[in-house]
Amino acid sequence: MNTHQKIYRFPVCLLGVIGLTLFASQASAQVFESGPSDPILFDIFISLPTDPNIINRQSAGGDDLTTRINVTPGGMIGSSFDAFSGTEVNITGGLVGEEFDAFSGSEINISAGTAGASFDANSGSEINISGGSIGDGFDAFSGSVVNISGGSIGSDFDALPGSQVNLFGSDFSLDGVALEDMFVDGEPLTITKRDVLLTGIYADGTEFTFDLRSVFEFGEDFFSTDATLTVTLGPLDGTILLGDVNQDEVVNLLDIAPFIQALTSNSFIEQADCNQDGVVNFSDIQSFIAILTVS
Repeated sequence: MNTHQKIYRFPVCLLGVIGLTLFASQASAQVFESGPSDPILFDIFISLPTDPNIINRQSAGGDDLTTRINVTPGGMIGSSFDAFSGTEVNITGGLVGEEFDAFSGSEINISAGTAGASFDANSGSEINISGGSIGDGFDAFSGSVVNISGGSIGSDFDALPGSQVNLFGSDFSLDGVALEDMFVDGEPLTITKRDVLLTGIYADGTEFTFDLRSVFEFGEDFFSTDATLTVTLGPLDGTILLGDVNQDEVVNLLDIAPFIQALTSNSFIEQADCNQDGVVNFSDIQSFIAILTVS
């Protein structure tokens, strides 16, 4: 199904500012170099909360059709959701319920918002986490790739055999011993040690700790010796701060004017594509307002 889009109500003061210039032409479509894929690849578009939120025990994909689901502030996917082959889920806000499963051939991009407990990354899936919060019980299965450069991951993170976990940030240490001197030309450093504590600071400034246990124990972190774990100095390539249209690394009232400019010009700014559908237009207003009001 091709979903329609509509503009929701938002604060009157901002409505007055933005409304003065929305008569101009919309920005032309562009394609992300990383993260969300070219919109032309998808048969079905679902934007939450513009479209009705997804209730519990639903699924997408696996039907020879390609589906893109964008979850922005105020949007919600219920618990026990399955993303099958051909599905791309971009989470830049909102809420994803418990027992979210990403199966082979799906792609999940998380840059904000909250994902509930029992979040699973299955074979063929790629999970990009640059902000927000992921609940307890995150499982990375064989064939999955999990890239983390920000946000918060709950307890009981399991990197199972055949999975790959890539961390981006600084101040990496193993049992308190700094790793900075071991990096070569900014290349990823593979961590082979187990049964030690890995600490550091994600690229977004969030501190983290993982217990690299080599023996599985329910309720505890587990990093298989057959899982690949790397740390890289710096941010995850291609990550952006949605709503930071003036690109000063913070979302505030100073972003309103450049957001309006992006809406009314032919130039494309990734930070202004707040619902991440690959184009900057009127449908981004609701998401921009939501991001602005919670920043």
